[in-house]
Amino acid sequence: MVATLPYRDERNRRNRRRRPVRRTVIVMAGKNKKNNKMGLLLLVAAGAAVLVTELRKPQEEREWHGTVGGVLPYDLRKPTAAKLRDRYWNVDNPHLLVPQAFGIGWTINFGRVYRLATESARSVD
Repeated sequence: MVATLPYRDERNRRNRRRRPVRRTVIVMAGKNKKNNKMGLLLLVAAGAAVLVTELRKPQEEREWHGTVGGVLPYDLRKPTAAKLRDRYWNVDNPHLLVPQAFGIGWTINFGRVYRLATESARSVD
C-alpha cells in the first residue's frame, strides 16, 4: 500500500494545486499477498512436520520437543515461568536467538540484547 501525505504546512494549503509535498509510505504487511500466502504455507508445513515427527514415535517415547530436520526447534510442552524467563530474559546466555518457549522456531533473548546495549554504552563512555 502506498500513501501520499499532501502538504508540508499551512502555507502550502492555499497553493495546494501548485506545490504539494508528496511523501511515499510503503507498508510491507499486505503489500504482496503471494509472500503472505507463502509464509502461511511454510508455517503450516512446519507444524505438520512437527506433528509427523512426534506421532511417528511410540507413545512412551514422545517428548514433544526437539528439532525438525536437525534445524528447526520446537517445544510443545506447557511453558513454565522459569522456562519463559530463561528464553526471553537470560543475560548469561550468549545467544541472541533462542528456541521458543512454546511453539516452533526461535525468539529473541532480550536479556542478551540488554547486556550488549549496556556493554556498548560503557565502552563508549
